[in-house]
Amino acid sequence: MNKVKEFFVKLKPSKRKVIQLYAALLYNAHMKGFVTGSIFEGKSKAVCLPGLNCYSCPGAIGACPLGSIQNALAESKTKLPTYVLGIILLYCIILGRTICGFLCPVGLLQELLYKIKTPKVRKSKITRCLSYFKYVLLAVLVIGLPIIYAFQEKGLPLPGFCKYICPAGTFEGAIFLLLNKANTSFYEMLGTLFTWKFMLLMIFIVLSVFIYRVFCRFFCPLGAIYGLFNKLSILGVKVDKNACNHCNACINVCKMDVKEVGDHECIQCGDCMKVCGCKAIKWKMISKIIKEDEQRLETNEIKSATVDEVNKKKVFKISKKSFNVITYTFMLVTLTLAITLSNLGSKTYKTYDVVDNLTLTLNDNYDFDITLDTNATLLYFFNDTADLDYDKLNSYANEKLNIILLASTDLGINDLNEISNISYGIDNDNKLLKKFNKDLSKPYSVFLDFNDKILISKSGMITDTEYFEIINYTLLGLTVGNEVGNICINKEIGLIGSNDTFSVASNKGKISIINFWYTTCTPCVQELPHFNKLYEEYSEYVSVIAIHEATGYQNNPNGVKAFVESQFEGFSIMFGYDDPNNSYYTLLGGLKAWPVTVIVDQDGVISKVTHGNMSEEELRFEIEKLLD
Repeated sequence: MNKVKEFFVKLKPSKRKVIQLYAALLYNAHMKGFVTGSIFEGKSKAVCLPGLNCYSCPGAIGACPLGSIQNALAESKTKLPTYVLGIILLYCIILGRTICGFLCPVGLLQELLYKIKTPKVRKSKITRCLSYFKYVLLAVLVIGLPIIYAFQEKGLPLPGFCKYICPAGTFEGAIFLLLNKANTSFYEMLGTLFTWKFMLLMIFIVLSVFIYRVFCRFFCPLGAIYGLFNKLSILGVKVDKNACNHCNACINVCKMDVKEVGDHECIQCGDCMKVCGCKAIKWKMISKIIKEDEQRLETNEIKSATVDEVNKKKVFKISKKSFNVITYTFMLVTLTLAITLSNLGSKTYKTYDVVDNLTLTLNDNYDFDITLDTNATLLYFFNDTADLDYDKLNSYANEKLNIILLASTDLGINDLNEISNISYGIDNDNKLLKKFNKDLSKPYSVFLDFNDKILISKSGMITDTEYFEIINYTLLGLTVGNEVGNICINKEIGLIGSNDTFSVASNKGKISIINFWYTTCTPCVQELPHFNKLYEEYSEYVSVIAIHEATGYQNNPNGVKAFVESQFEGFSIMFGYDDPNNSYYTLLGGLKAWPVTVIVDQDGVISKVTHGNMSEEELRFEIEKLLD
């Protein structure tokens, strides 16, 4: 029985391990992403987390501080990166390298690997020298390269560390995305860079078995930043020099390359406290309280109490058991909330979303369920019957189309009886309209196809052109989407160096070739000359637009324009930008991988979707096929 008890005692994780696991789960609370193979794009992604955790991980609900620093510095030519640098500075001053010891998922993974029973490489003068290498990486890849690229007239900033070194990006981002069946098309895009980073990841994993926290000690620029503030941070460990007997037990037990407790290499793990016989090592806050009580004793404010008794009264007002219960309850509640909120479906609808569970109470108390009906549906929200064009609405009435008028109040609702073949109801307090994230300052139209996908969401009434096109799609049994055979999702894209726009709808009658790219994507840049050559050959029948991604460090219009002018001078194809959220890229099936090419026929129907670069021969074949 005792052996069984000892076994389970050994399995019991330390409090620090529990906090590390909690932090890792909290950072990656979007569990649905691991199932769907998609990246979380909620508002919390704008928040910079303290620990190293890749932005592209399917579970990540926040931004990585290293990536954020590089992106911020990359834009320093045009704007001062006060937000990111301010957040990082706040983490530095409050926590220092306590973040490394308690709040970093990469640190946890390395410590678990180190538990594998093998001969270990102990720290030495060599490892202490190597520990300064992370400062070189910080200066060159994290600070130097982004700033150099940012101030170049040609080209765009480069997140050097993320691109060439970071194992978290390879493990959490690339591998987790590649393992999902939804992203099998990514395999054809793997190249030399991925091979290099995958090999580097394997090296880090193997070394972590033999060397304690090998990445943190020698390669992590984030640890380097936090280490610079270790002495200044509010939270951390501190040695009471009056109580210390200089036995060096703390230095000997530490697996990091520290010269003294609390220096720039100390991750504040607390192992030194366990071996300190004179109890000279304490957390800074506790040490401060003890010092204040000692001063009070000296001034005879406390006469009958010892220092130890005072500490018990001041520091441990509640029992350790109660404190643990409160702490673990807080951790469980926050983790549950993060998982719940990040995995909930959107409460509001946007264009091309599929509406579900939508039931409307219409005239004569008839309950109409949009999701069960096989027709297309036009919802028209209005304040006053004066907003209605009766003739147009009657002309739109169609056996394949449900037209439903929704008033904000019952004012004048009876007047709607004169409109034949049209249903109507009341949207009390604009509850339904709010699902589309709109108010009713003016009339609003929502058009859903027979699969309940929102094709149009706009202020005012739909136009005759929109109506007839959508009805034709419905009658033909087509749907708007991003797969071959779908009507291509329409969106106006602004052109680089011009006030004009491009859209598939405006290009009806010609073949549309839509290519998504970015400047530092080598396959992207290599294939664009093929696109230009074939466009010049088939310009009478084909339109080509190369759309640049618009997120993070790439969101630099001036830099992209300069790059296009220098690299593609004399090109005839159009160059454009996606919006700040890369919504067109996402809507057309992109999953954070480039290049992507979508070929649309003369009727606006998608004929080909390619993830990865296309050769001149492949592109010519697709064009000729559509022309025949």
